[in-house]
Amino acid sequence: MKKTIVVVIVLAALLVGADLALAAVAENRLAQEAREQFELSEDPAVTIHGFPFTTQAVGGTYQRISIDAEGVPVTDVLRELELAAELRDVHAPLPDVLSGDTDAIIISELEGTVTITQDDVGRAVKLPDLRIDDATDELTRDGESTDDTGGGPDAIGSTAGVRLAATTDIAGERDVEVVAYGVIELTGGSVRVAPRRLEFGRDSGTVEVPDEVRNAFLPQFETTIDPGNLPFGVTPSGVAVRRGALVVQGEASDVRFGQGA
Repeated sequence: MKKTIVVVIVLAALLVGADLALAAVAENRLAQEAREQFELSEDPAVTIHGFPFTTQAVGGTYQRISIDAEGVPVTDVLRELELAAELRDVHAPLPDVLSGDTDAIIISELEGTVTITQDDVGRAVKLPDLRIDDATDELTRDGESTDDTGGGPDAIGSTAGVRLAATTDIAGERDVEVVAYGVIELTGGSVRVAPRRLEFGRDSGTVEVPDEVRNAFLPQFETTIDPGNLPFGVTPSGVAVRRGALVVQGEASDVRFGQGA
């Protein structure tokens, strides 16, 4: 009886190992194809979710596949973009996956995202220590909100509130924190950062600034950034702000993997 149990355990371990190995081969093949499609310098991370993999492979349908790439350079300014794609209900016969025939891979639902890091935004506005966070509409408009956070990274919409903070020297005073509140919005495929209100940070709290000072400093935070195409050429449909980054997102259905970035 004990020998039988041991044999069953060993066989189960071998089957699990074989399943994981086959999944790794498929993920590696998809990563190579995604690297070419997205014109990346390195293979992105690809994860085929769900267990066992073999059952999905035999049926030719995968519940969810994630593709992620970090530190993607686009221009001298945008050096650290993050690309992500969530593929759901993917129809892909295993032979086509292993052979690299991406035209045969059909994605029923696709969510593509480009994340612009605060370091890249800082380079765009020439404020190297720029810090980004989300902000409520009330805080952006008049500073009356007691909650410094907005809808969060999942709140994708046509606009989003943003808090931008940096330090600078003002009137002989060094390292003064300047905080701009505004909105980001889609303009074509680009992200426009439109600051609306300015505060100076002090040890005792933040201080509203006179109009002439506000008019002088606000333009420093204004910029329009073109992050390039979303994964698989998805049309951008919304933006969001999360701590440390601006997010552009779009969705599509019935997309062929081989249609590229």
